[in-house]
Amino acid sequence: MDYSLLLTLSVLHFIALVSPGPDFAIIVKLASQQNRTVALACAFGIATAILIHCALSLTGMGILIANSVLAYTIIQLMGAAYLAWIGIAALTSAFKQWQATASTQKQTLDDKEQTIAAKPMATHRGFLIGFYTNLLNPKAMLFFITLLSALVPPDLDLATKITASGLFFALTALWFGGLAIVISKGDIKSMLERNSRYVDLITGILFVAVSVMIIRQLLLTL
Repeated sequence: MDYSLLLTLSVLHFIALVSPGPDFAIIVKLASQQNRTVALACAFGIATAILIHCALSLTGMGILIANSVLAYTIIQLMGAAYLAWIGIAALTSAFKQWQATASTQKQTLDDKEQTIAAKPMATHRGFLIGFYTNLLNPKAMLFFITLLSALVPPDLDLATKITASGLFFALTALWFGGLAIVISKGDIKSMLERNSRYVDLITGILFVAVSVMIIRQLLLTL
């Protein structure tokens, strides 16, 4: 087993994990607006999607998809559509919260918080949101194809490949799971709940921006 390679891959993956992006934003949104279980499910959804990216890249399927104009175009369109849908939903939520806040200026604080509170979400939906947010992001797929193609030799033993995939999954689950736990704690969650519309606004802008970037990149390659 190549321990040096595993360490290098783990460090590079962790650097990518801590960089703000759609995965980070969706964890912050769900951890601050839903219960902790939903946020943790989202974290495991992201980790599961990354496990799939690893499997595709290590078996060579990722390169085949990236080199297929039709397949990669479909992935780009699906990813852009999904990210845009999440982004628009977040922006709509932010707008509704601003409207609710404006219309409840004379209500008590408890009444206001009840009016603008997010609807409870099923745990499995949190998992699926995290899963699709990462899986349908073409940039995530390209990251793993580039990283693993550049560093992993074709004759690498199966044990190292499986261990690398497991490390990617574990690091992702630990990072985003830990983030979900920290954000869902009392004081932090209360502060973010009071500013929920800003969380939605930032999340919406980020997701729509990434969607536009994907479409722009797609149009430039046509």
